Amino acid sequence: MLLLTLQAWVALRLWPELPERVAMHYGAGGRPDRWGSSESLLNVMFLMSGVVVVCCHGIAAFIARLPVSMFNLPDRDYWLSPERADATRNAIATRLVVFGHLSLLFTCGLTHVSLAANLSSPVRLPPSFGYGLAAYLVLVVVWVVLLWRRFQR
Repeated sequence: MLLLTLQAWVALRLWPELPERVAMHYGAGGRPDRWGSSESLLNVMFLMSGVVVVCCHGIAAFIARLPVSMFNLPDRDYWLSPERADATRNAIATRLVVFGHLSLLFTCGLTHVSLAANLSSPVRLPPSFGYGLAAYLVLVVVWVVLLWRRFQR
């Protein structure tokens, strides 16, 4: 919730400074290739963050109710046997929430970078965006490897 509040504060603080027409998407080299209104940009940013929160936290909240057939785990019968099912479901839910926080942190950074790019002249993503994207992708790979290792016997 803190990340969403921070994202909203930054976005709403900078919104009055944005031009009416802003870059909505960037292509190669950080150059804008799609434009829209500043309202549309903020709506897309908040929608992305909302989808991340709803998907990760929402699915994590329903993990306990999902039938065993909905899980795709190596050795599913072992991990979801009655004596391990609760611990397995809790481990998956916890990891989904962690993934949600990582993704939300990335979308918050994306909001800041996009707003800053639209306030610069010429409008262009800074090279640091590539570093942030690379860091996020590395964290996702680490998250997947740790998840995979957690469910090895």
